[in-house]
Amino acid sequence: MGKLLTTFKDKTFEPSMKSFYQLYTDDTSTASQIYDSLLYVRGVNAGSLTKNQENDDATVSTVEMHDTYMPVRFYNVKSTSDGETPASATHTFFSVYNRAEYNGPDGENIYDLWADRNLAKLSGAGYVTNTIGGAYNYGLDAGSGDSQTIPGVYGAVNLASVVPTGDSRTVSYLIGSRDWASLNKADATVTYAYPTISEFAQVTGTVGTLAMLKLDLDYTAGDITNAYYIWADESSVPTPSGEAYFIKSNIPWPTLLSSSLTNTGAVTFGSTLSVSGTATLSSNVNIGGNLVVTGTSTFNGGTITMGDANTDNVVFGADVDSNIIPDDDDTYDLGSSSQQWKDIYIDGTAYVDTISMGGNIDLPDSSDSSIGRARFGDSQDLQIYHDGTDSSITNATGYLNIISDGDNAGHMYIQQKVDDGKIIFQNDNGSGGITTYLEIDGSQDTQYVKLRDSIMLALGNSWDFTLTHSSSQSIINNSEGDILIKNDSNGDSIRFDCEDGSNSTTEYFRLDGSAVRVKFSKDARFLDNAQVQLGNSGDLKMYHDDTDSYVTNATGDLVVQTTLDDGDIIFKSDNGSGGVEEYFKLDGGETTTVFTKPTTGLHQVVTARASNVALTAADAFKINNFSDADGAVITLPDSGDGSLIGTTFEFVITVTATSNAHKVVCTDTTNERIYGGIHMIDTDSADADIMYVAAAAQNYSAINCNGTTSGIIGSRFKVTNIAANVWFAEGNIHHTGSVAGPFATS
Repeated sequence: MGKLLTTFKDKTFEPSMKSFYQLYTDDTSTASQIYDSLLYVRGVNAGSLTKNQENDDATVSTVEMHDTYMPVRFYNVKSTSDGETPASATHTFFSVYNRAEYNGPDGENIYDLWADRNLAKLSGAGYVTNTIGGAYNYGLDAGSGDSQTIPGVYGAVNLASVVPTGDSRTVSYLIGSRDWASLNKADATVTYAYPTISEFAQVTGTVGTLAMLKLDLDYTAGDITNAYYIWADESSVPTPSGEAYFIKSNIPWPTLLSSSLTNTGAVTFGSTLSVSGTATLSSNVNIGGNLVVTGTSTFNGGTITMGDANTDNVVFGADVDSNIIPDDDDTYDLGSSSQQWKDIYIDGTAYVDTISMGGNIDLPDSSDSSIGRARFGDSQDLQIYHDGTDSSITNATGYLNIISDGDNAGHMYIQQKVDDGKIIFQNDNGSGGITTYLEIDGSQDTQYVKLRDSIMLALGNSWDFTLTHSSSQSIINNSEGDILIKNDSNGDSIRFDCEDGSNSTTEYFRLDGSAVRVKFSKDARFLDNAQVQLGNSGDLKMYHDDTDSYVTNATGDLVVQTTLDDGDIIFKSDNGSGGVEEYFKLDGGETTTVFTKPTTGLHQVVTARASNVALTAADAFKINNFSDADGAVITLPDSGDGSLIGTTFEFVITVTATSNAHKVVCTDTTNERIYGGIHMIDTDSADADIMYVAAAAQNYSAINCNGTTSGIIGSRFKVTNIAANVWFAEGNIHHTGSVAGPFATS
């Protein structure tokens, strides 16, 4: 396409007329020829410019010479020099317009074809006081005729039409008019950018219909894939620092749509929106005034939020004719503790997980299961109701559990407030009937819980512990584990009281928590062969068979002791005449044993000592018999701790030692000493008797019987521990030949 650098004002052109005008173009491959009935214009320097040089009007290159032909056809131009007369007598001022036509052969093309392209350009350092316009079109009715009708006054009419005679042609864009405003300078500022502005000014007169923008679609036939009356298509939009609206209007006129309105962005209404048809909204709708919808309103998809503060109200003037179902389960409340609904009327079933009541649930008297009952379970197995006389809680399936949650502080109260009323617990009797198991009787002066005769109070998973009363006796029975009776009250007791034979009760014994002992207030009787056993293993037993009484000890010593100062232990028995008398006593005042009756049949244990042996405290008061000719050494137990004081060990010789010797020696010969005196009796000299004394300074720790000369058959002596590390010796030792002293240091 080229640009014509001249004007044709007041010139007449005929078909096949040729003329030469200066022309430049940005397309060097323009068609090489054109056809008849067109105006041929030859450009002297056409095609010599490079691309993007077309705007440089002042410097046209003359390096090359090419012929470029641009078809231009002018219709209804003037044919005479006066510029007023039409080209022929048959022409009228029907229409005047510009027309660019290219009628080239197949395979030849032209780059651009413009019927009219105007450029108003400010290029120098000067400025424009008012405006710069690429085109200014002015349709003006300034006629002076009266009562005339002008069919139309158009400032500009643009027509893009596709009516080809060729087949299977495609036009990518069919645009009747395209307005384009551009800003491409970083430090330039455009105060207002309006690519298109339509303005109507009415100073006076009458307008029948005013449409600031009228879109008229004339459709007869053909296929259309997508149709948009107004299409705003932009992949990215700026983010203004101020307001941003797709459509902004401060005109308080309502919007009238005879069909549906579809919008993917935000729509803001500053006044009333009235919709009599269907409104489909796929994005936000912001309404600054009132929204009045006449007819049926349907909200599909998304979330409907009504109000942005608790001061906003939602008022229903109509009935709800559908289910009301929350989107999230167990999340939102209906009312609050400070804003509560008043009455709820439900003619059906209410399914509620938890009910927390701040008031009452009022149900009428229940004449049957269909009214006035709180029913629970899929089959209404649990029911609570009042029939006008009595109140009932009935359960038809499984257990009836009444539970107080231990995790929450508080108590459980079951109250019967009827004067002298009872709380009666009844259950199946095992035979298909009903019987009373538990009765709380409010008519008695003494409050108690009553279990009727033979009704068992059973405790434990397997009823291991039971309390029962028949018509004649009460039974406590345990079948598993121990029975523990416990009192945790500090210093208090567990008392056992019983009837005393005088129609009253008295204490028989108690577990005294203050004295930490068992106290018996009445006799305790153990029947024949029933033993009193003491010790972890029952080592000490006391019992009576049907003939004799026994006190037996199986472990350790049997100690009979009185701790009373100067007190006695007195042994009494039958006196042979039906009475009881003292036989002997351990006199604590005199520290003696006093026999008040003759003694007979007293004997000691005799233990043969045929070899060396070390005695213990258990051997005290026994007779140790030297019974072997090879002799033996008997060692006394260590007396250093004083525990053996008063203990006596006795020795006899029944076999004279023919080798070695019979000897009694202390365990600790360094510290233990033997004092006292021994009679040495010479059996060869008419039983001559010599006394040998062991003094403290002599440090004796042994008694030596040296065989044939000392310690022969018939000798008898004893030693008694009188203090720690001190033994006292006394007795007779028989000897023959020369006399030798019996005491030795070891």
